[in-house]
Parts: sequence; structure tokens; C-alpha cells
Amino acid sequence: MHKWMRLWLGSMLIAGLLPLAVAQTAASLGTEIREQAVTFHVGSIKLAGTLLRPIQRGPVPGIVLLAGSGPGTRSHLRLFAERFARDGFAALIFDKRGSGESEGSWTEESLDDLADDALAAAAFSSHNRRSTRSVWESGASARQGG
Repeated sequence: MHKWMRLWLGSMLIAGLLPLAVAQTAASLGTEIREQAVTFHVGSIKLAGTLLRPIQRGPVPGIVLLAGSGPGTRSHLRLFAERFARDGFAALIFDKRGSGESEGSWTEESLDDLADDALAAAAFSSHNRRSTRSVWESGASARQGG
């Protein structure tokens, strides 16, 4: 199965399970969040992002928010990330290849390359075990076909 298909199937699963996870964590957490500038690599390409998380001790669930088609900086997803952080998640947002502070070119890469970026972001989040106990991915696009 292609990487993009695995990501799509995963996002469909998340659509059903995410509200339950948010409800469980939101009830017990405050609204203060902190943020940290981060970078991670996909091969020789450096991607730049921001990790937003609630101010609390111990691991929390993580979510990686993915930009849709076209150029995408993390600023487009910031409001979502802030909301997830206030609801108890460690939320990672990052500039798409060739956008913002990230290297590469989103126009010259394949869907598999962009899927690799999403998988690298999830791996980066999951390696930060002090911050996250599990990692979810979610994508959004204003340019869906129709």
C-alpha cells in the first residue's frame, strides 16, 4: 500500500477517534501552552516547525498537523495547533518543503516524498517520549476536488 494511502486511512481513523481523546484530556488540563522551535530531516531536506504543548508534567498525546495542497507554512495551522495544545495535546506544525523556513521544493517532489515528510514528523514527535505518549496525524486542505 502506498504511503499516501496509509496516511489517508490513518486520517479517517483519527476523524472517528480524535474527539474521544480530546474529551478525555481537555477535562483535566489548563489552558497555558508553551512552544518550541524545532527542525527535523527527511534525507538531506531540513524541515522547520513549531511544537506547541500544554504546560504540565508528564507525557501527553501528540498530533502532527499537515498542510494541504499548494505552499504551506505552519502559520496556516497555528490556530488548530493552539487549540489542540490547550486541549492537552503536543501539536507539531511545520513548513511544507520549500515554504517558510523549510528546505526543498513542494512543486518538484512526489506525493511519496510529501508522505515521507509526514512520517518523519510523526517519528520526530514519537521520539520525544518525554512530551508525547502517542502520535496522531491530521491533514487539512482548502482545495479539495469537486
